[in-house]
Amino acid sequence: MDKANKTIYICSAAGDDPGAQINRELVEKNAAALVEAVAAAAKDADEAYIYIPAAYEAAVSAVAEPANAAGVSVVTGEDSPVCRDKTALISAFNGKIIRPYYEEDQETFRGYENVAKVIENAEVVLRKYQGTEDKKLLYISGAVQTPGFVEAAYGASLKDIIAMAGGVKDGSTVKAVLVGGELGTFIAPDALETTVMEKGSDMFTGGIKVLDQTDCAADATKNLMECAKNDSCGKCPLCREGSYQFYTIFNEITNGKGKVSDIALLKDMGETIGLGAFCQFGQHMVKPMLSALDVMGEEIEGHIKRKKCEAGVCKSFMTLAILPDKCTGCEECADVCPEDAIEGKAGYIHMIDNDMCEKCGKCMDVCEEDAIVVVGSVKPKLPKRLTRVGRFR
Repeated sequence: MDKANKTIYICSAAGDDPGAQINRELVEKNAAALVEAVAAAAKDADEAYIYIPAAYEAAVSAVAEPANAAGVSVVTGEDSPVCRDKTALISAFNGKIIRPYYEEDQETFRGYENVAKVIENAEVVLRKYQGTEDKKLLYISGAVQTPGFVEAAYGASLKDIIAMAGGVKDGSTVKAVLVGGELGTFIAPDALETTVMEKGSDMFTGGIKVLDQTDCAADATKNLMECAKNDSCGKCPLCREGSYQFYTIFNEITNGKGKVSDIALLKDMGETIGLGAFCQFGQHMVKPMLSALDVMGEEIEGHIKRKKCEAGVCKSFMTLAILPDKCTGCEECADVCPEDAIEGKAGYIHMIDNDMCEKCGKCMDVCEEDAIVVVGSVKPKLPKRLTRVGRFR
């Protein structure tokens, strides 16, 4: 290929895992060092840029002065996980709709004016300059003792990384660990020690979330699919329509309308889209869903077959009851119910009409006797009409 008319160097802080925002943290805390790293990496380029999502206001402010002094231009704009594809990042950099495109020259991404573009991720650039390429910044959340950022060395197991956040929270039983956010993978509890963070992993991108018994597998997956639906750029029909269908199906599952055939359909669609989607986003957004079915499939199927949410998260499966032996007839619950779903009067055992109840939990919050509980398929014996406190048998 003939020599490029011009070469520009772009350091990108975009494309973060939305739940971790690793580049945001690094730029805010290491602005001057990042500018020095960019200036060194771009020494042979005609122009040097740092692209920062406009929403990262503190990062933009921190990098502005040192960048100006070093002759490095700062460009701000939109952000999306789709920006992990370098052609999509170029679209964002140029102020266009964030969408990937086909580019024959995948090394320099030359445009019509024969301008070569060298693109590197902000963390990669900074770590090369600081000599810390053997480490990765991660954000750990969920059922851990001290959620927050940790720096782990490549080769560390997922179990060791979670220990850096104080380990699993007291009283929690690990259900699964999501590694990589909405484009990541659910890891089973028995695989934490054998799952190792390797350099260049498309799974260890930043976020790690520990799910325990209070998290619902179906609801967690639905939320991830909603993120994928919202973040899909819409260019590729497989990703655009697939993410919408994944969210729709999981929304029905969490609302008690799932069908047994949904599981096979989800797996078939996921495998097809994972192979055929245009860019990395579309190829990877199926991973949380497929791994959830693999690791927590029995719980998800329970929503369909047994109409049960083990974690008590999905409101469609919740039934509230007022325990007759604990109710004092104080009327506090009836006063706060926004739906007037609680019948009762002073000195009488109150009753909940679950057809009217929206499961907001306000009644449970105000009950000092802890008389209001979530019940499953086995329900306590309850009065069918108003009965004075202490007289129900």
